[in-house]
Amino acid sequence: MKNTKALTIVDLRQGYLDWDEIYQSMLPHLFNYFLYRTGDEAIAQDLSGTTFERAWSNKLHYRADLASVQAWMFGIARNVFREYLRELRRNASTVVPFEPENLQSDHFDRDRTDTKILLKRFLGVLPEKEQELVALKYGAGLNNREIAKLLHLSESNVGTRLFRTVESLRKKMEVDNE
Repeated sequence: MKNTKALTIVDLRQGYLDWDEIYQSMLPHLFNYFLYRTGDEAIAQDLSGTTFERAWSNKLHYRADLASVQAWMFGIARNVFREYLRELRRNASTVVPFEPENLQSDHFDRDRTDTKILLKRFLGVLPEKEQELVALKYGAGLNNREIAKLLHLSESNVGTRLFRTVESLRKKMEVDNE
């Protein structure tokens, strides 16, 4: 993560978290994480909001000696996403299909949209653990060390699994484009 300044703004003497800084620095990463996982901007916004609401209501339970603010927020985000999936499975008939943006636009790029749809399909059939890795790496913009801490894995294990997953996706994309 490039801007970690806000993620370390904790005054341990007063137990104070700078929520404005945390919100400004974490929102894009959380939103992208949820966007990678859901493929829907509106749902990603809702889940991001739910994550911040939950963090705010549990702010007194945050312990800087156990985890960074970033790890704590992504732990909450992962729980929010799991709850969303449970609810989605209960209401399986409400799944929203992918709708390419700007269909009426003169700038509509059919190949790019087809590639996005294909990639989304391939990402959707990955095992849950690999989907989580891809979303944290490319959606949330976390580095391998941050992902390793968050998922309780070794840094080399994260790198290896991401490499294998991306290679697998590349091969599937190449086969499908032939």
